[in-house]
Amino acid sequence: MPNEQARCSKSETDRILLSQKADIALNLWQNLKRYIVDAFPLELHKTNFDAAGQSYYEKAAAKNWESAQGLLAAGFTYLSENTTILQANQNMPLNFVDRFSLTKTEFETLHQAYLNSTEDSRQLTKAKIIANNNIYLALIAMFLDGQEIFKLDETIKKQFIFDQVLLLMLGGGVANVKGYVTIENIFLPLEGAILEIVELDRSKTTDQDGRFEMLQIPANEYTIKVDLLGYETKVFENYEIKTGVVSTPNVALKPFA
Repeated sequence: MPNEQARCSKSETDRILLSQKADIALNLWQNLKRYIVDAFPLELHKTNFDAAGQSYYEKAAAKNWESAQGLLAAGFTYLSENTTILQANQNMPLNFVDRFSLTKTEFETLHQAYLNSTEDSRQLTKAKIIANNNIYLALIAMFLDGQEIFKLDETIKKQFIFDQVLLLMLGGGVANVKGYVTIENIFLPLEGAILEIVELDRSKTTDQDGRFEMLQIPANEYTIKVDLLGYETKVFENYEIKTGVVSTPNVALKPFA
């Protein structure tokens, strides 16, 4: 099954394209704001700015895609209702409404593509987690059978203990990793968050209590990434997992504004 980079490459590409289109949209809206300044007296500026979607601008500039979409929708509605006055005295170019409309349509298309590819990435990650867990369960079942078959031969029996086999393969110690993922500042549990040890391409999804647990992780330093749709991704660089020590990287995720 695909690794983390392959699973996320499409959504990352879509995010970059969406961000670029959002920058274009913000510039167009600033142009609209200047046309409003030239078309209306000072005392009507704020009223018209608000009608054109100014309340969305700050969050849209911070890459909140829903706010960017709201900004474009409000701006287009405002343009449709005020084209004549804005174009008076050659104030606003004749093709500006068409440019704004095209950018709005392109942004909406890219936004939907980003939502789709992000969800596809999450589903692929979940599928890989399930596959890894099934492999683990199959191995454990095999080890139990082997221990029963060779219960009178201690030397061979030891070869059917998961820890021993893992140590033999890795040549070093292992440890467990467990903890909780919560919402930043209010500490409510987050179900469905995906914690991934990038170098091992191993992931775990939090339960309804925000809890996760990953067993038998080789002692080493890793990059740990925690991701959940609607929240800022958190990355821990050079996170050390020590032999025989249960690591507890409790994580608080910040929701997008």
